Amino acid sequence: MLDLDPSRPAVTPRDASTVLVLRPSDSTRSVEVFCVVRHPRSGFLGGAVVFPGGKVDATDGDTAWEPLTTLPAPRSEVFEAPNARARALAIAACRELLEEAAILPVVGDAIDDEAALSLRATVREGALLRNELARRSLVLDVARLVPFARWITPEAESRCFDARFYLLP
Repeated sequence: MLDLDPSRPAVTPRDASTVLVLRPSDSTRSVEVFCVVRHPRSGFLGGAVVFPGGKVDATDGDTAWEPLTTLPAPRSEVFEAPNARARALAIAACRELLEEAAILPVVGDAIDDEAALSLRATVREGALLRNELARRSLVLDVARLVPFARWITPEAESRCFDARFYLLP
């Protein structure tokens, strides 16, 4: 549910990242787009059909991620000029994609569905994603995320997000 109040003082938007997962359909003329349904009791857009994504956590910008990710796509500078901030946005997108959809882009596509589900379960139990990637010798392929759009929720909304949208073909 939206909480719009035009008289409310503007809320500082929180960084967020969202992923549009795309694949060709059986027809050569169309594309399928992956979506998830938000939990009906969610405080923000409960029950809505959305693309996987969420807010950027403080740990997404930790320098410990550097050896565990590729460099962001060069076009990521349209979202954020500093490379470290662009990496944090892309890491958040991947982390949310794993949490919500058990999909994770890693170098060499070295993770199958079963491994992704196992990794998601481990992270849900409280393990840090970056520690699990290191333990499994996986490198997050943030270069595969193609910056697509940026949208900031209206200032009148009590929960304001500065969301970056990525394409993952």
